[in-house]
This record gives sequence, structure tokens and C-alpha cells, in this order.
Amino acid sequence: MIRVSRFAATAALTLLAACASAPTQFLTLLPPPGEAHERGAPAGPAVVVSIPGQDDQPQLVVRRSDGSLTVMESERWIAPLGEEMQAALVLSLSPRWAALPPAHVRVDVQRFDSVPGDYAFIEAAWSVTLDAPPKRSASCRSAIRIAVGGGYPALAAGHRAALEQLAADILAQAANLRDGGDPAHCHGVSGA
Repeated sequence: MIRVSRFAATAALTLLAACASAPTQFLTLLPPPGEAHERGAPAGPAVVVSIPGQDDQPQLVVRRSDGSLTVMESERWIAPLGEEMQAALVLSLSPRWAALPPAHVRVDVQRFDSVPGDYAFIEAAWSVTLDAPPKRSASCRSAIRIAVGGGYPALAAGHRAALEQLAADILAQAANLRDGGDPAHCHGVSGA
């Protein structure tokens, strides 16, 4: 009888240990409080972001060296990825938009690759439309690759840097439109 009890206790402990998992790590595309842009910044453009379905999930999706994708169960975005990207772009654009007229920005993310210890990559087709007369708009594309160190926080930081570069591309094109530049010519578009 004692032998059965010890076996049952050992089996139960083994089962409990197997069920224990790594704690969930939440990631964000927003800058840390010390790096955040000042509050009370002027209003920026209205920003709408759409992302590919395979990346639109709470878990971080990483690309492996063989090209396969893996959904990381313990590494998750703190908010829906599209909302995170939109908030990061608004935070980046608003303080620098003061000299530009009201506008609408649409960002269609086409690739959002995360390769731990290697790079963060964002490719997006985007448009900016200045609302002040004369109403002008331009459609552009950016492909931004940022080298990252090891760990998932470094990967999130790489994506934050890529979004900062995307915001710089959008600002350059908005300034070009304000100054009467050719809307067909995209200024500041980043290379891969």
C-alpha cells in the first residue's frame, strides 16, 4: 500500500513539473517611459495600420533559418499588433508634425519578419494625404531591416527602430507634398 502511494505521489509531482511552463513575457512596440516622446505634443496625422493575418495574433511569430515560422507561446504582444504599430507611429509622428498640415496616413504592412538574434524587418506600402487645400497625396513603399541582438526584447526594440524609420519616411514625404514636390517621387524611402 505504501509503495502505491509513493508511486502515485511521484507520478503526480512529475506531471505537475511537466505542466509548468515558462512565464509569459509581454513585449511592446512603444518606447520605454524614459524614451517616450513628450506628452502634450501637437496633434499628428490620423493613422490607420493594417497587418498581415499571419502576424495579427497575440503571440510573437518568428522566422527560423529554414524559412519556417514558429508561434512563440510565451512571448506575446501586450496589445493587438496593429494597435501597437499604430500607437508607436502616432507617438513618433505627432511631436514632429507641427509644421505640417492635418493629414491622413494609411500603412499596409506587407511583411513583418522577426528573426531572433539576426534582424527585425518591416515592409509596408503607405500613403499620406494632406487635408489642407490643395489636397495632395502620395503612395510610397518602405522596406526596413534592423539588425538585432539575442533575446525577444531586442527583437521588439528592432521593430521599434524600424517603425521610427518608417515615421521618418512618412514625415519626409509629407514635407515634400507641403512644399509642392512631385507626389510620385517618394523621399526618404528606406532600403532593405
